[in-house]
Amino acid sequence: MNKKVSIYRFIGFLVIACVPSATSAQNEMNKAVEQSKKDLEVSLLKLSELREAITKEKLPMSRELNKLEDELIELHEQYKKESRTLDSRNLDLSNLKREIKAREAENSFISNLFDEYVRNFKSRVHISELKRYAHVQREAELAPENPNLIPAQKFEAQIELVNESLNRLIELGGGATFDGYAISNSGDEIKGRFGILGPVVLFASEDGQSAGLVDQKLGSNEPAVRPVQAVDPAEEVQMNQAIKPMLDTGKGMIVFDPSEGDAAKYVEAEDTLIDELRKGGITMWPIIILAIAAILVTLAKFIHLSLVPQVSRKKTRQLLTYINGGNFDQAKSYVAGFKGPMGEMLRAAVDHIREPKDLIEEVMFEVVMETKLKLQSFIAFVALSAAAAPLLGLLGTVTGMINTFKMITIYGTGDAKMLSGGISEALLTTKWGLIVAIPSVIAASYLNRKAKGIVDNMEKAAISFVNTISRRANGSVSVEAHEASDGRDASPTITIQTSPASSPNQILVPPISPMVPAGMVESEQSTKTKAVARSVPIPKTPKVAAGAGTSDEY
Repeated sequence: MNKKVSIYRFIGFLVIACVPSATSAQNEMNKAVEQSKKDLEVSLLKLSELREAITKEKLPMSRELNKLEDELIELHEQYKKESRTLDSRNLDLSNLKREIKAREAENSFISNLFDEYVRNFKSRVHISELKRYAHVQREAELAPENPNLIPAQKFEAQIELVNESLNRLIELGGGATFDGYAISNSGDEIKGRFGILGPVVLFASEDGQSAGLVDQKLGSNEPAVRPVQAVDPAEEVQMNQAIKPMLDTGKGMIVFDPSEGDAAKYVEAEDTLIDELRKGGITMWPIIILAIAAILVTLAKFIHLSLVPQVSRKKTRQLLTYINGGNFDQAKSYVAGFKGPMGEMLRAAVDHIREPKDLIEEVMFEVVMETKLKLQSFIAFVALSAAAAPLLGLLGTVTGMINTFKMITIYGTGDAKMLSGGISEALLTTKWGLIVAIPSVIAASYLNRKAKGIVDNMEKAAISFVNTISRRANGSVSVEAHEASDGRDASPTITIQTSPASSPNQILVPPISPMVPAGMVESEQSTKTKAVARSVPIPKTPKVAAGAGTSDEY
């Protein structure tokens, strides 16, 4: 209870102590409130003034803002317009660039056309007009290479040549004359007047001594005068004399060559044998020597083979009849008149008639072989010429082509006439090689065939001779050669007459085998000849035919 009294006393003390302080604070508070109200009023006044000022300034600024917005819109529209203009300009610029490229391509194309035209101009005009247009043509050629000229000036120089060409075409229609120089028939350069009308170009010297058509000779770059030729000499003179008055006055008869000089060039291009030998070079001479040697050998062998004596079939049959009858002395005297290698062979056989059959065959075979070697001598040279001549011609062509390619390396391919001339000359050796080879092949084959025919006849006679001896050793044999129904000799048949003492029966002997085929090789033919000659023995057991002492033919 005491404690509560103390607390109350303390609070009362505090209240009594704080009463004067609270009064003072209330006063200060009131003053602050009054001051705040004054400040608020001043601030409100200033705010009002400021709002009025803002209100006053807002209208002009709004106007200014609207004006600026209008300007902005206008500028935006202008920007759009300028953008569209820029796009259009860019498009135009692109089109212009494309057009420039197209024009540059056209310019390059036209420039190439002009260059080609200028290059071909010399080959398009007549040889007599080259000097007339040389200045313009030279400037047109050099203009593209001149760095001091602009493209327009280059075109002007080339167009000038085109204009001259057009003027030339107009002149050709009505005819034109101009002075110049030409080469006469004697090779002198003479001054005179040219007259050109279409493709025809005439020339007459100042003194009138030389006149005629103008042409370009092969290998020459100068115009040459070719007098007009006619069948009638008087007419020819009249035509040549009429050229000069026609060129001076522009009136008169004009000479026209429908071939434009090509006929005369063709005649001039025809080479003689001497010209071809000269153009063919050193390779041509061995070919010609081979040709001459082959011709001489061929003629000699043809005469030799043609003059070889032959023994007729009739004489051969008569000789075999003597042999068959055992009349050896008569046969020897009869065969003494035979000539040639076959006669020599038959004489040798008759001289050894009493010798064994094998020896007689060897003797005749020796003569056949000797004759064969003699007949075929030098024929191999003709065949050698046929084989060597084309190779020599090919060698000349190869060397000529090498020289031609060397010329191309040095001078280029601009002159087609030079190239064609070189190739033509290179082919001359091949031409002459074939000219020599083809007849040589034919001649060698003919001579071989002719020699082989002589040897075949000898072998045929030898077979008949040996067969007759073989059959006579076994009986009486008679040889008859029957003429075929068509006139040619048929294969000989042997009729065997057996004596009564030998056999009561008739011996049948197969007919003599036909001669060796003509196309058989010599070595095979000789072997077969010997085989045939030994393959006709009389069989020991003869086939029997009815009737002893009779005769039959097989």
